[in-house]
Amino acid sequence: MLASPWLIPRSILEDKDDVLTMADFPYAENWDGYFVNQDPQPEWAKPWSGRFLAESGSDFDGLQKHGGRLRLDSSSRWGLDTEWNFRRETLVSGHDTLWNGDANLVYRFAQSRRAAFYTGLGVNWLSDRFGGNSGFNFTYGADFYPADPWVISGSIDLGSLGHTSLFHGRATVGLMLNRLEVFTGYDYLKLGSTSLPSFVAGVQFHF
Repeated sequence: MLASPWLIPRSILEDKDDVLTMADFPYAENWDGYFVNQDPQPEWAKPWSGRFLAESGSDFDGLQKHGGRLRLDSSSRWGLDTEWNFRRETLVSGHDTLWNGDANLVYRFAQSRRAAFYTGLGVNWLSDRFGGNSGFNFTYGADFYPADPWVISGSIDLGSLGHTSLFHGRATVGLMLNRLEVFTGYDYLKLGSTSLPSFVAGVQFHF
């Protein structure tokens, strides 16, 4: 069933289309999760949140990755998700570099105190020594807050860059230290037949 990736998470999380606010950061104020489903709403809950990520990574075989990501969420469920990355690969004849990223309008279609699923549409872009290109992007991801201080996140992007197909998948496990999340994980980018995998580590600041 084509709608299963959207219907199943809503059913599992028992999402009843309630309006949820957010804690200042995951597990703030001893809250057991991130999204606030308490009625009446506590004074420390807020209708919007943001997070900024910075990371570095490598495949330990000549490929290096440095990147950033900005996410904005709201109690309306609508948000923005954008990222940018620099990749440098050491070759026998020297090295090759590229910049790439995306920008998406996202909607949180399933949510609960300890989990949220989102999906959205946007654009991809890439710039290298041969020039630049752009294309369509579809994104789908989820964040889980199983128990203080853990955060588990994953996402998939499917799209295009000109006439080239794009697949981007990543999964991370993080540890909350107040409003700073320290994480590690795996990032995989495929452009046409070219694969660019990286083990990554970084920090994410919640505001």
